[in-house]
Parts: sequence; C-alpha cells; structure tokens
Amino acid sequence: MAKTAAQHKADQRRREAEHLKAVGASNLSMTVFRGTSEDIQFLTKIGGFEQVAEMLTVLIHNARIEIERDTSQIDVLLNVTRLRETK
Repeated sequence: MAKTAAQHKADQRRREAEHLKAVGASNLSMTVFRGTSEDIQFLTKIGGFEQVAEMLTVLIHNARIEIERDTSQIDVLLNVTRLRETK
C-alpha cells in the first residue's frame, strides 16, 4: 500500500530529528539589541548568506581557527573593551 502524504511527512520529520540528534544539534535562543541585530544583518548580507545561522556558524568556526593559529587574535576578536571604544 502506498504511503499517504501525512505518512511521508511523518517519515521526513523522523529522519530530520534523527539527523539533528546524530550531529548533536541544539537550539540557541537569545535576545539581541538593535545594534547587534544591525551588525548581524550587515554580516549576513556582505557574506552572501541566506540565513543568519549559517553566517554565525561560519563566523564562529573561522574565529576559532584564527585564534588557534595566532593567539593574539583573542585581543582582536573577543575584546569587549575594544568593542565599546569603537561604538
């Protein structure tokens, strides 16, 4: 017997849930203020990303690579005082 559309959709949801579990995915929920939201949109646009999550993932991974390659990049990428001085 052929599967119904509902059965196909249920199978798809199950596969997606299994995939997310297998890769250790988790949701990240946070409140951001206007300036941060504008910066997120700016980075997403200039990076040519369709989704904010994709841009954030690439940014985070590349920041880690830079810091591991050159630990002085910690002061450039993760310095809150420097950030406040530029705003």
